[in-house]
Amino acid sequence: MPAIGDFKVMDVKVVREDEQYALVHISDPISIGQSLDELIVMSEQEALSYTILGSEEKAYAANKLDRNLTVTVNEGIANEWD
Repeated sequence: MPAIGDFKVMDVKVVREDEQYALVHISDPISIGQSLDELIVMSEQEALSYTILGSEEKAYAANKLDRNLTVTVNEGIANEWD
């Protein structure tokens, strides 16, 4: 458990069920009004769409996630307190 104010990525995993997405769990609730383009990216995937629910973010790709891929979380994601 990170200290208060220590905003960081806690876990990243790829879900390959009926819905396929990369699930990113962050230590604080994520600000809903921001664009995550270029902040969360998947290798060999373009035109991602995102949903945010509290401290979890789902990145959906247009293509099936059927092989190993890299999920990169870049600096710049804001928590709900900016």
